[in-house]
Amino acid sequence: IGDVYSEGVEVGSRLITFETGKLARFAAGAVVLGIKETKVLSTVVSAEGDGTRDFLPLT
Repeated sequence: IGDVYSEGVEVGSRLITFETGKLARFAAGAVVLGIKETKVLSTVVSAEGDGTRDFLPLT
């Protein structure tokens, strides 16, 4: 396993934690955000474009 980074920020009376490097290692980027018992995993994946498209249709 690679390096795991964790950071906490206190907002009001709540501690928000950010952790990266532990889950979704095949994604280009991933972070787990936590407040108390609630956790949210957010990931980003990407690939090199071929340069011929200037937009991405969403339908």
